[in-house]
Amino acid sequence: MQEGNAYRILPVRNPRKDRDYLVNTEKSMDIMMNKFRYRGLDDPSIYYTDDYRGFVVNHRSSLNSLAQALIDENQLEKADKVLMFSLTKMPDKAIRYDHTAPETIDLLFQVGEKDKAIEIAKTVGDREITMGNYLMQEGRGISDLRKSIFILNALQRTLYQNGEADLAKKYEDASESLMASLQIRGDLPRSDR
Repeated sequence: MQEGNAYRILPVRNPRKDRDYLVNTEKSMDIMMNKFRYRGLDDPSIYYTDDYRGFVVNHRSSLNSLAQALIDENQLEKADKVLMFSLTKMPDKAIRYDHTAPETIDLLFQVGEKDKAIEIAKTVGDREITMGNYLMQEGRGISDLRKSIFILNALQRTLYQNGEADLAKKYEDASESLMASLQIRGDLPRSDR
């Protein structure tokens, strides 16, 4: 059972087949929103190493898990509060959105924050298109390129599921274009071989 960023091992069955783990929403909310200190994560003048940014990914992921669990419990106001807390404490201007963003976007749609979800989707999607095209032109950074394609795929699925077909199509087309370019270069196996 998740409690903040930690997991408590309990001899219980998970009744939810659609969830990998359970979340203790009361303890997690207290730990993540009252006890954790997110010092400087909202300050764009601070440089963060890749290692430190990895910790931020963990925090964002844990807050997403908490928000999802609150939504599952039909506590939409608390879930919204958790998501806004996450976006305030770890904003894109200080630490760029990462591969947890498509899940955050989906959760924002679920709590009724459609405008915020679309704003973040455009920021993430357009950035990944720019990064993917740059990496293709440079002919390097295959793992970063694959990450961009992964994010674009997750983003377009989330947008389609939430009725934003035009924006989803834009990111689907970009993802397919990048994958086709990888196949032409020989860095991605073709499905017809």
